[in-house]
Parts: sequence; C-alpha cells; structure tokens
Amino acid sequence: MVADRRAGRGPYVGGGYLPRSRTMKGRWAKKRSDTGKKRENGCFIATACYGTNSNEVEIFRRWRDNKLSKNKFGNKFINLYYKTSPPIAKFISNKPNLKRMIQIGLYPIKEMVKNQ
Repeated sequence: MVADRRAGRGPYVGGGYLPRSRTMKGRWAKKRSDTGKKRENGCFIATACYGTNSNEVEIFRRWRDNKLSKNKFGNKFINLYYKTSPPIAKFISNKPNLKRMIQIGLYPIKEMVKNQ
C-alpha cells in the first residue's frame, strides 16, 4: 500500500503503518527504530562509502523515497536493508579499499536510478 502521508503514517507493513516524520529536506524517514533509538535517514552503506552529504547518497535517498517506498516489494526491501546494512556499513567504514570496491559496484545502480 502507498503511505498515507497526510495522516503522518508511513507504509503499511506487517499489519500496521510504520511511523514516519517529514525531515527538513522533504524526505520521509522513520522516527524511531524498534529499540526506541532515533534513526538516521537509512542510506547506511552509501553514506559509509561516499560520505554524509554526497550527491550519490542523495540519489539513493531520492530513489528510496520516490520509487521504492511506493510499493510493497520496495517497502520489504527497505525494511530488510534497515535491519542488515548498519553492521555492514560499520564494517566497511574504516576500510578504504573495500569502500572503493563497493563504490564501483554501486556505480551502475546509481546511474540507473539517478533520473528516476
């Protein structure tokens, strides 16, 4: 299902709506994780590879917000990514050669989604 943003609800997942809040740049982001801790905007691996304010991270965030979050499969992918990517991002954060390899791997995906 598509998110009901007027009511402040995110996508319908697992029998209920995920809480969402509008960020300053107009993106939708989870308010809190299941543990109650405040969540980042979610592009963990791209942020670890490119840096917080990079154009590449913004491309992936726009793709997530404008395309992936609009359908059931996309929401399932986002939820899986939120669960699995933080430890991966932490692992690669201090490994420059691995970061570069991942950047090379993400390049075709970035080029494919940047104009969507």
